[in-house]
Amino acid sequence: MKNLLLTIALFVITNVSYASNEPGFPTEAIFTIEAIDFEMSTSDMLTNSIEVIFNETNGNLEFTAAKEVSFLQVYNGVGELEYQLPIFSKSVTIDLDDFNQGKYQLNIMLENEVVVPATFSKG
Repeated sequence: MKNLLLTIALFVITNVSYASNEPGFPTEAIFTIEAIDFEMSTSDMLTNSIEVIFNETNGNLEFTAAKEVSFLQVYNGVGELEYQLPIFSKSVTIDLDDFNQGKYQLNIMLENEVVVPATFSKG
């Protein structure tokens, strides 16, 4: 009986900890742009020398990187590939007018085949 209670207690504790809405890393480790709910790991930005700017005047999301961006992938909220574009430049501009409302996963593949993920929403 004691083993059964211990097993149930461990199961409940494990499920509660996995159900938490808290991210697995401190929120200071995430770069955000609140206007479009953009998020990218600060560590990824610093490691790969990526600068991100949201131009509210024209609605563009602009990236510059120290290394060349090979490809840009954009997945919609259900995980379907919306765009995969060859870039081959150190700067990328995304016109958010090209996107419907919803959540998106963005993958930036650099020339050294490092993939830097980010998310954003268009509301």
